[in-house]
Amino acid sequence: MQRARAKTPDFTLTDTNVTDVVRICAALDGLPLAIEMAAAQVKSSGVSLPQLHTQLTTRLTELSGGMRGLTPRQQTLRGAINWSFQLLSPTDRALFARLAVFAGGFTPEAAGEVIGQWLLAMRDSSNEGIAPTDGANTARMRKAIAPSDHPVFSDFQSPIAHFESPVTAALESLNDKSLLRHEQGTDGNDAHDASRFSMFETIREFALEKLAQSGEIADAQRHHAGYYAQLARRAEPHLSGPQQEQWLARLDADLNNLRTALDYCAEHAVGVGLQMATALWQFFHARGYLSEGRARIERLIQRCDDSIPPLVRAWALRANAALCQQQGDTARATHLATESLTLFRAIGLKDGIAALLHLLGNVALMQSNYAAATANYEEALAQYRETGNRLAMATVLTNLGLITKDQGNYRHAMALYEEARDLHSQLGNKRGIANTFIHSSIAAYWQGDYVTAGTLAEQALDLQRESGNRLDQAYGMENLGMVLFKQGAYARAWDMLNESLVSLRELGDKSGIALLNTDLGCLAHAQGHDEQSRDWHLQGLRLSMEVGDKRRAAFCLEGLAAAFAEEQPERATRLFSAAARLREDIGAPLPPSEQQDYNTALQQLHTRLDDGTNRFESATAAGRSMTLDQTASII
Repeated sequence: MQRARAKTPDFTLTDTNVTDVVRICAALDGLPLAIEMAAAQVKSSGVSLPQLHTQLTTRLTELSGGMRGLTPRQQTLRGAINWSFQLLSPTDRALFARLAVFAGGFTPEAAGEVIGQWLLAMRDSSNEGIAPTDGANTARMRKAIAPSDHPVFSDFQSPIAHFESPVTAALESLNDKSLLRHEQGTDGNDAHDASRFSMFETIREFALEKLAQSGEIADAQRHHAGYYAQLARRAEPHLSGPQQEQWLARLDADLNNLRTALDYCAEHAVGVGLQMATALWQFFHARGYLSEGRARIERLIQRCDDSIPPLVRAWALRANAALCQQQGDTARATHLATESLTLFRAIGLKDGIAALLHLLGNVALMQSNYAAATANYEEALAQYRETGNRLAMATVLTNLGLITKDQGNYRHAMALYEEARDLHSQLGNKRGIANTFIHSSIAAYWQGDYVTAGTLAEQALDLQRESGNRLDQAYGMENLGMVLFKQGAYARAWDMLNESLVSLRELGDKSGIALLNTDLGCLAHAQGHDEQSRDWHLQGLRLSMEVGDKRRAAFCLEGLAAAFAEEQPERATRLFSAAARLREDIGAPLPPSEQQDYNTALQQLHTRLDDGTNRFESATAAGRSMTLDQTASII
């Protein structure tokens, strides 16, 4: 009754019709989707409930005989779908089949772009409005939408006006028959929050079969891929600007369509697929699809040939390198970035050269190679200043701040963060502003100013939660969790850090996981759980060495030393000494906030080992003489 009223508001159950309604529901085995399709027919004029029941049961009986291997319920549902399909006009049947190319729903705009030309061509060829999709009519339709008329990466135009009315009317017709679902957007004035249509997956499978039988599935897939390739390119410049949140949300809604289009391009249009995947790499990063993004770009790169322009390949290599670097795969990131930089230098594109120098600086920074990182960043910054790329300038300034912070120059780091924040504010880039708050919070934290650190951390996390960037949120929670730890709120700190770790594991961010292992090791030690602390720090050390992060490795050695101090003072002394030597080698001194506990621990070890045998001095010398690999091997 509810579903019938959705189509015919004055429908009611009466003593006269209740028996027919019960019979219809029973014939459909009580399956909600099948009942919904039957109820939609109540709106059809001239069809009484007894007639509807007769037509339905007759059709189900006829259809069930040819569907071997299906359960009775599957036969009933499939029969109900086929019954509804047969009741459609030829126009709606052809449209219904072609709409199956969409995965996860679509907007009227998308339908207009993908099927608009096809629909007009079909209507022109038939007095009824659209003809069955076969024979001469199919040939005519294909001529009307030849590939030359649909350039995949032409400048995108707004939905063609004369498509809107027939397409919208056709969609509403299928919605009336419950073969489509219509979901209104929350704000009809926002192009990124438009209403959407979709099919139940069972219905879509049926429609795909009909589309395949028509012989038009390849053409529909090509137009579908073309539209979503254009959408990706439209989105790209907005994925790091003031409209970032709206565009990320739009891509979220069409994630399955984007995946389907990328799959098609990998088989039939590698160049288009490379441009599409490159345009989406920031989306993959923002939403945590790091592994998927890498896999898709790798697949496309492997299928490149001489027909792919060097510029397309160069940007794709850069996108893949950025995702590799984020996951801590520094070897692969360096290889891809170097190959990309070579191509950009040969082409002479300053923006490309700057982007790769920037990326290579990120890789060097991850490995605590501050000299190489600084050189790459400064060259990239000079290129960005020439081209006027303020967003990239702000990001490089932030990264230069990270280096000066690691080297102990906190005042200079704060000044660099402020300069970067000003640029992000001019651009309306909330994500960039949040990142500068995070790094300013960390600088305050390392100086022991936990009140300021907490305020900045909360500001950053509020902005990160607005953006929906899972990776940024994970680091924001880590930062705030460590502030809570230093303030003695151990339970809240554990919850915050553990949530961050879960996210980073899901995202595959090895560097971030190493950071959280170190944090949790410190928290466990503070609560007197030294065995757990050693386990956490050891995991962090192994991951830090895997990604080449020597500074993080030093923190892990110091955490292990603190956890071994009570039971094995000589081992603890060696570990503290090895960490001190490592910090000297990379130029990253222990932060001021850690200095007092460090000095106290060393003094206690010296006192315990000062028995006239020089055990403290011997352990210290042994630690300083070992490489990081040697130190890790004896823990």
